[in-house]
Amino acid sequence: MKKALISAFVLLFACSVLLAEKVEPYGEQDKEAYKLAEKKWKKLSPEEKKRIKQIYDKWMQMPPQRKAWLIKNHKKFNRLPEDEKKELVENYKEWQKLSPQMKDYLRARYRMWKRMSPLKRYEIRKAYEKYQELSPREKAKIRHKIKNASQEE
Repeated sequence: MKKALISAFVLLFACSVLLAEKVEPYGEQDKEAYKLAEKKWKKLSPEEKKRIKQIYDKWMQMPPQRKAWLIKNHKKFNRLPEDEKKELVENYKEWQKLSPQMKDYLRARYRMWKRMSPLKRYEIRKAYEKYQELSPREKAKIRHKIKNASQEE
């Protein structure tokens, strides 16, 4: 019985090796795409190549759900008007400047916001709009009141 199993395993292994040698790894279209990519790669600066390699490494370690999210949002981004794209890029640069602690804090605040009822969010938006209409002097008074109230607690 042992000999039969070993013989079957050796036979399977030999067949897979023989088949692997005969199968071409790339189809004709794949070969053309590979040649084009290789040509474009050679034109990149060393800095660009380094950045792409970093992104590739991150991409390969990323879970499929995250990849799908990035692809979906990349398509959305490409459909945006140029001024909105520019604003998003600026916002992202500002986000990158934040400390990890501040990012965590903002994420927690966002989660808290999303858990609020629609009515509560509406009330907060209205209060914010009302605050924005105030003069700088009135805003300063309110900030001072809030600061004093928080120090008393």
